[in-house]
Amino acid sequence: MEHQFVISPAYSFETFDEFWFGKTKMSLKPDDSIQHTAYLDAEYGLSDNLALDFTAGYMWAESKAFNPAHAAENDAGWIDTTFGVRYRLVDEHDTSSPFAPTLTLRAGGILEGTYQPNFLFSPGAGASGVETSLLFGKTVGQTGLAIYGDVGYRHRGEHVPDNFVSRIGVSETILICLAINISYRHAQSLSGGDIGAVPFPQTKQNAEQIEAGVGYTDKRNRAFQIFVAETLDGRNVAEKSVIGISASFPF
Repeated sequence: MEHQFVISPAYSFETFDEFWFGKTKMSLKPDDSIQHTAYLDAEYGLSDNLALDFTAGYMWAESKAFNPAHAAENDAGWIDTTFGVRYRLVDEHDTSSPFAPTLTLRAGGILEGTYQPNFLFSPGAGASGVETSLLFGKTVGQTGLAIYGDVGYRHRGEHVPDNFVSRIGVSETILICLAINISYRHAQSLSGGDIGAVPFPQTKQNAEQIEAGVGYTDKRNRAFQIFVAETLDGRNVAEKSVIGISASFPF
């Protein structure tokens, strides 16, 4: 919305005790690895069709799984900061076709964080870059059902492989103020080798993940959500379980 500012704080807790080394999944017991992430999303509408976005956050993690005979490895630092601009190409509510979706193009940048990128539980690859994506959404009549998703491409420096990412999901609005959603996310490196053949940030990292959430929106359009996610399959990534909370406050 034009000239509207939205701030969205969030927190997530991740844990894992299994890891795909290449395509082989191995148990990392006895100790789980854990990661906390607190982050903030900010958006500003320059016009009805043009908006800016910004995300920054901080993480802290601990793992003894990769070196069980010694003290746990710890890491803390700023996560990758992202910023971008979005332009709505098509508004489904302003077209003559009842089948037209809302389409939004986004282009942005990535600034590497201050974490240790060589840890296997690192939140990022330790490299700056650029990314672009196409977001889509479609409401289904007056049923409260909506379909949404995105497809994107990410390029970073430091010999980090380029990535293709995609997501498809559905949401259902209940009693006007309550919504549930579930989505499937795919991330795939377009090059790189397996752990042991190349440094960790340069590995080929693929992940299949399912996500779900329940949200509530009040009369002042403030939104609150609890969400969960689980890694289903991967390559050179952890089998993560995630739980988190988020809120959005428009001004």
